[in-house]
Amino acid sequence: MKRSIRLTCAIALIGSVLGIANAASAHVSVYVAGMTGIAINADGATTYEVAFAPGHGCAGPRTTENPSGAYTTTRLVVNMPRNAVGQFILSDPKVLNGQGYTAKINRVVDPTNAAAFRVDSIEYSNFALPAVNNGWAAKDSQFFSILVKLPTLAAVKSANTASSGTSGTATGAKIYFPTMQYCDVAGQGVGVQAAGSVPAAATSASDAKCTANDQIEEVLFDDWTTKGNTPSLVIGTSNAAANVIEILGNAPTVSAATAETYCYDPTGVNPATARLQGALTATLRPHAKKLDVVIDASPINAGAAFTVQNSSGKIIASGKLNASGEFGKSVTVNKAWKLHAGSQIRLYFGKNAVAADLA
Repeated sequence: MKRSIRLTCAIALIGSVLGIANAASAHVSVYVAGMTGIAINADGATTYEVAFAPGHGCAGPRTTENPSGAYTTTRLVVNMPRNAVGQFILSDPKVLNGQGYTAKINRVVDPTNAAAFRVDSIEYSNFALPAVNNGWAAKDSQFFSILVKLPTLAAVKSANTASSGTSGTATGAKIYFPTMQYCDVAGQGVGVQAAGSVPAAATSASDAKCTANDQIEEVLFDDWTTKGNTPSLVIGTSNAAANVIEILGNAPTVSAATAETYCYDPTGVNPATARLQGALTATLRPHAKKLDVVIDASPINAGAAFTVQNSSGKIIASGKLNASGEFGKSVTVNKAWKLHAGSQIRLYFGKNAVAADLA
């Protein structure tokens, strides 16, 4: 699949105990202690905090409720830099765990030592980074961090082949971190138009409704592995383009794909724009064949009759909220509901969907 990079940009934040700052590129800025535009003159011994921060949600269809067409980010995968022969450019990082997300290390056999392993990529998940905050797009961000010793410029030159510029006179080397950003949109009616479908005008308030030929998606992604889009930092004393080399095998060579056009299914429910945003939590326990349903509304909703349904309208639970506007129950999963991890569960007051969550 290919996804548009219409809205999403990523920020790579570089921090160190020394407060040294670093450089920026077209879609990715690199910061240290709030500063940008200066290369990192690493000494090879100092451990730096490198954090990656999506600045927007994934691009998707514009709707009346979501006119910016930006969707909540739920996963980020950051690949460690390698050169043309597959060797890792940086030392092995450590994950700097933070609140609000889970970090999983994906490892591979060390290309230089068959008896050892190296960190190949880090997958950050179990978070929900809003794309829109009270009507404002691109006002939220979150840092996903690693700790790593950055090499000296001389060491980078010695161990790698330059793909651009003159290595001997270079005062900086740009290191890229190919990254993928994902947004779970199951049940939200997010679609990608088929060839031949007519897209809405760029000036329209919303995108076109999906037809039978269009594809409804469960996951959107923005690809940050292409030229001009890949998160990067510069090691050395200058980030002036004329004096910076890129590394063969690490520097992006593929241009961004042509932007797709989107459509929407009006029966979808976007949790970020639902009236009782965040009021429903649905947790699927596959081995126990249970779905834990928790409704945390407010006393103003006391006594409200509700149903909890899957995205196909199958009723999972029903009842009335208590005096605090709450409800909780562990429900035995029915095969007819066809639930799986990532299925959308909805809270209805009458015929109106007022909240949703992914199981």
